[in-house]
Amino acid sequence: MIRVWLNLALASQREALAEALKARGFQVAEHPFNAQVGLLEARWELPPPPPVPAVVLLQNGEQATQALRLGYKGYLYPEQGLEVLAQALRKVAEGEIWAERRVVAQVVGEPIPQLSPREKEVAALAALGLSNKEIAQELGISERTVKAHLSAVFQKAGVKRRSQLAHQYIAAKLNVLKGAYAPPEVLDALTWAENFFHTYGPASSLSKSLVNQARYYAGILGQYNEGKIGLGHCSE
Repeated sequence: MIRVWLNLALASQREALAEALKARGFQVAEHPFNAQVGLLEARWELPPPPPVPAVVLLQNGEQATQALRLGYKGYLYPEQGLEVLAQALRKVAEGEIWAERRVVAQVVGEPIPQLSPREKEVAALAALGLSNKEIAQELGISERTVKAHLSAVFQKAGVKRRSQLAHQYIAAKLNVLKGAYAPPEVLDALTWAENFFHTYGPASSLSKSLVNQARYYAGILGQYNEGKIGLGHCSE
């Protein structure tokens, strides 16, 4: 039985779809980390993909390429029915891609940013939580050189900042303390971030799975802070 996590805006729609999927042999998970596959819906912009293989319900065909670039393993158009949805979820849960060949070819054909050997070394140490000073000492280079390498890595990887989760957490928490409404997914993200900060220090070694979780929740909080979900808003 495939475990699926549903993240849809309307509770009534989510409940109806959950019943329909259960009738087709699926089990609905309450949390993405307990699921084998996720299902989300796009609005004006695509939400960040969860830390499990996921399918996204698109608003229009123009979002297809972006969905694969973001890391979704499949997508569906509004006019496609429930049977196609169930098939897509099964295939993605099995490790396959559910997308049009032309879109896959377009994404696969794009150049992938390559890191230099030194950039890989710096990125690996940064991922372990080492500070710029510690990385410099480990590699026998200056902190200024470390910063230059990290800037190059972040630019190639599309990462804005090293402390992305902390930044978005603080901004979202301030919004909530000021009385802004926070939907359930934002409250979940805040709780996860608080547990993360209490458990792991700056020099803690983080697994790839944990890094993916942090990236996912930072994305949720970022959308909240930008006013794209809920009523949260903040400025840099």
